[in-house]
Amino acid sequence: MDRAVLGGGRLEIGDLRREADLAAPVPPGGQDPLQSLFCLVAPAASGDQTWTVVALDRRTRRFTPEQRTGLQTILQQVLLRGDQLRSHSHLEQSHAEIQRLEAAQREQEAFYQALVESLPQAIFRKDLDGRFTFANNRFCSTMGKSREDLIGRTDEAIAPPELAV
Repeated sequence: MDRAVLGGGRLEIGDLRREADLAAPVPPGGQDPLQSLFCLVAPAASGDQTWTVVALDRRTRRFTPEQRTGLQTILQQVLLRGDQLRSHSHLEQSHAEIQRLEAAQREQEAFYQALVESLPQAIFRKDLDGRFTFANNRFCSTMGKSREDLIGRTDEAIAPPELAV
């Protein structure tokens, strides 16, 4: 038997004619049948796929260490490309999800804006530092200020000290 399991997911068969379960039939047209095989198998980084590089030859031979190294390099490149494609796909999915969430947020903000503008009350919102972050039209009218004059300012910046809350 001319079969060598080299470890690390590698298999080499120097003469397929001696392997009854793998012997290739003689192809039509008088070509020589495949006689040598070198196979590398490696799992993808995600662990959900296995990649294989197979080198076949019509001559009986052992692959040289340089040829094995070259095939290992090819397999590494295949694995890297597979990982890049998978990462790109995940990024596209994440981007699509972000766009969906942003659209939902815009829709909610538009609903909120329409709601507070339709109410007869003066409505405003402040951050933890006491700065105005929102004011509806009724509040702006009551204060005699434009929305731009209010947003980002505190009571002290828009009202006399005795009226600032």
